[in-house]
Amino acid sequence: MDRGQKVEASSACPGQLNPNLARWFEKNGFQSWQIAIGDVTAAGHWLVAQGSADSAKLGVFGWSYGGCAALQSAVTEPELFKSVIAVAPVTDPASLKEQYRNWSKYELVSQMVGDGAHMHEGSPAEHADRVKVPILMFQGGFDRNVSIEESKLMCSRVTRGGGKCELVTWEDLDHYLDDSSAAFSPDPVAATTRVVVRTCDRWALMDSLSGKKALLKTDSLNDP
Repeated sequence: MDRGQKVEASSACPGQLNPNLARWFEKNGFQSWQIAIGDVTAAGHWLVAQGSADSAKLGVFGWSYGGCAALQSAVTEPELFKSVIAVAPVTDPASLKEQYRNWSKYELVSQMVGDGAHMHEGSPAEHADRVKVPILMFQGGFDRNVSIEESKLMCSRVTRGGGKCELVTWEDLDHYLDDSSAAFSPDPVAATTRVVVRTCDRWALMDSLSGKKALLKTDSLNDP
């Protein structure tokens, strides 16, 4: 977004970054999701309060867990963001946990996701009916970090409830969309950004975010 302001709220899975950040994510990423999502929505309110963004033109973008945070922020505060863009998002913690059941990393993912009411309360897919804004998602069909079925689940529930959702897919790409076929660039971030911009333009999201706009970006630096 050329004239907007971008704020990054980064997170990572346990064991991939420094121990302090890993412990924070393990506790707050899923099990105390209100803290992580609260940071995202607070940043959105701050952008508006500072005059950096028009409240009518504020969007949120996230990748992987960041995609989960972006989607869940639209669940908890349906009027704050006017559109959501999520790449390879976790949309249902219970589904993520089950995906790894027969994998060697199941114990790690199981501990990270945890058990209890938070698995359902923090699931964007289970509360898709609360989302009132357009959603645009991107994912590779060869994603082994987060199953593409999670994106399909979210989209189906949003559209079933009368909402607007589009899922752009590449059958042979993985979680990182690291291929020039995604957007004619070897850089996965640049590639996805180009595709996002082109698709948003076609989808009329760029018009809704034009002028004094901001795209709040929530990142996941690493993945399950």
